[in-house]
Amino acid sequence: MYNRCNTYFTKRGRQITAMLSVGHVYSEYATNFLQDVDSKSNAHHVVEFERNTTRFRVGEMVNLREVRPA
Repeated sequence: MYNRCNTYFTKRGRQITAMLSVGHVYSEYATNFLQDVDSKSNAHHVVEFERNTTRFRVGEMVNLREVRPA
């Protein structure tokens, strides 16, 4: 059991180190999830996020999907 656990954490540590070295902040799963949710949002966008206080500053966007040409 210890060996499996040790192998997992060693492997995962290498993956995280590789991701951080190329500039990734979040895992691939989290990045894909955030991009998916962002693509579905059409009224607001996050202007600023403070990680320490978990506060968001949100801006309103023009809903381009509902704007129709005259």
